[in-house]
Amino acid sequence: MKNDRCKLTLSDSRCCSRLSAVPTMTVACTVATLNAMRLPVGTRPVQSPEPFGATIVPQPHTEDPVNEETFNISIRKFLKMVGVNSQRQIEQAVERAIADGSIAGTETFPAKVTLEAAGLKLNVAFDGEIKLE
Repeated sequence: MKNDRCKLTLSDSRCCSRLSAVPTMTVACTVATLNAMRLPVGTRPVQSPEPFGATIVPQPHTEDPVNEETFNISIRKFLKMVGVNSQRQIEQAVERAIADGSIAGTETFPAKVTLEAAGLKLNVAFDGEIKLE
């Protein structure tokens, strides 16, 4: 028999019937465990959300479509590239402004960065300041 694995999620609604979120615990189980529970492979058994409920209700098992490691590395690379290049641009702008006499080198400048990811409908602005002294 193939040793497929799945996740078994159990919720204890008895301890938090007044809360909107129910704490869960996820454990690995084998096909043999699901067969013993008489649930089809590919389902995720969860406890009923009813207070004091102990009913196990099968739900479709879905894999996380995101590779968390790839996603995390991609974000870190993007932010590193933005940070390094942004710092370089700011340093060069300050050097030019000091060289042409438009600033003394003791100022504080407001700064704003906008993060946009059109495919995610993300558009967030971050405000701060850059102090030269």
